[in-house]
Amino acid sequence: MKKLSLIVRGALLGASLSALVGAAHAQTVLKVSNWVPLQHAYNTEVVIPWANQIEKVTAGRVKLEILPKVVGTPGTQYEVARDGLADIVTVVPGYSPGRFDVFGLGELPMASADPTVGAPAYYNFYEKHLAPLNLFKGTHVLSVFTTSPGQIFTTKKPVTRMADLAGMKLRSPVTTTADSLKAVGAVPMQKPSTELYELLSGGVLDGTLAGPDQVNGMRLGDVTKHLTVVPGGFYSSVMAVMINEDAWKKISEADRKAIQAISGRPFAERIGVVFSKSVADGTAAFKAKGGTVTEASPAMVAEMKKAFEPMEKAMFEKARKAGLANPEAALTELKAEIAKSEGRK
Repeated sequence: MKKLSLIVRGALLGASLSALVGAAHAQTVLKVSNWVPLQHAYNTEVVIPWANQIEKVTAGRVKLEILPKVVGTPGTQYEVARDGLADIVTVVPGYSPGRFDVFGLGELPMASADPTVGAPAYYNFYEKHLAPLNLFKGTHVLSVFTTSPGQIFTTKKPVTRMADLAGMKLRSPVTTTADSLKAVGAVPMQKPSTELYELLSGGVLDGTLAGPDQVNGMRLGDVTKHLTVVPGGFYSSVMAVMINEDAWKKISEADRKAIQAISGRPFAERIGVVFSKSVADGTAAFKAKGGTVTEASPAMVAEMKKAFEPMEKAMFEKARKAGLANPEAALTELKAEIAKSEGRK
């Protein structure tokens, strides 16, 4: 009987030790919905290194698993995270017309020529002015940023004056650019980036608005022949990385702090560096494929600015309805920060 008791106690002790060892090696695996091509710099130079960092700063307790394909669609990524269909997503607010219009303040034309400036400046803008609005309920926002300044790519003829855009069917990447394109006489077509190559190669579109980084990432150099560079960009694209709120809360407080410390502004800064290089590389690749690159003339820029004025005023009204009390002052503040960082007066 005594021997049996010792055996039982030994078994219980062994089970307890196994449980402790198991707990010590417990790992939270977060599934990442991915709609950006895996070869794009956003994945290879930002998301994957960030995932490795997360595993390192949490001593392996938290790991990211990047799924081989998107869960849902690029336009429904917020719902995917909110509903727990995936844990981490990248959201483009401009893919959801009428829902996140206040983010359009970061998409307005000619905002910033340098992603290393624009991306972290927009994160600061978000933290101060938009985060308090709690627009992404059911999720925790890890970072918000702008990417590369979007420019005008065309398949048949170059755009050297605003009149050249009249009647052109151009892909509109986000909600704001639909209004921008209408303002300059073009015909906006809102299509996902995943369909862009086919639409351009098939002649359905005359061109697209896109960052020069997409010359390589989205194979734009194969299907367009002309690039018009607008100072500061024809638009900026706002993106946000977020995690399902329940999944976030299941992570220990110490690990959440460690993850947030390498997300937020540091993530936006990393985006800026990567996209700045990608813009230079993409522009060089476009030229190497025989594409023409034209800088918008001062006269063209002035004409476009005047055409954009009503759109900017309409954007202020949308932002006010979303809860931002003084969007004019907020945008002025953002522009001032960008101008100061870019060395402009």
